[in-house]
Amino acid sequence: MNKWTKVWLPAALAVLATAVIAGAGSIKTWTGGDTLTISDLNDNFDHLHDNMVGGHGARLVDSDISTSAAITHSKMATPMAIPKAMSVVPPGCTSGTCSQNISWNVSAVAWNTTGLYDVTLSPARDDAVYGVMITGWLNTGANCSVGSASLTTTGFSVQCTNTAGTAADSGFTFVIYDNT
Repeated sequence: MNKWTKVWLPAALAVLATAVIAGAGSIKTWTGGDTLTISDLNDNFDHLHDNMVGGHGARLVDSDISTSAAITHSKMATPMAIPKAMSVVPPGCTSGTCSQNISWNVSAVAWNTTGLYDVTLSPARDDAVYGVMITGWLNTGANCSVGSASLTTTGFSVQCTNTAGTAADSGFTFVIYDNT
């Protein structure tokens, strides 16, 4: 094996393998008999660095990640700190399906009876071990809560009361957190 084969061939193969894995676009490739140059290798490494790490000094930053990346919560540094579902239900829902100003992983909120609402989650959760942070709509003075016994993989119930402790219709906002 000559010096070129021992030194440059592994480097060239590493660059090519990385290019294939990264799906790199404009990167130099070689075929038999081509001359391998330092300039071409450096250009390839620069290209990989700029496209895989965004040129941020070998660290990944938010702008490097596409909004369509769909990175799972479990791969985040603190997955329990990331909301898994949320909704903002404005006041005024006294029958049927309630409107939602904002909704994420919540397919429906339905009025059940005075002060009682049923929340349907979609997709269904893997288990019923999660927490719900909830607040009544501020200008109604309502207190809304979720009983842990009502938590299921597909939803939960919300009970709202007025300042006297009597069931009362209200808007509310909630966010779901868990440990995954």
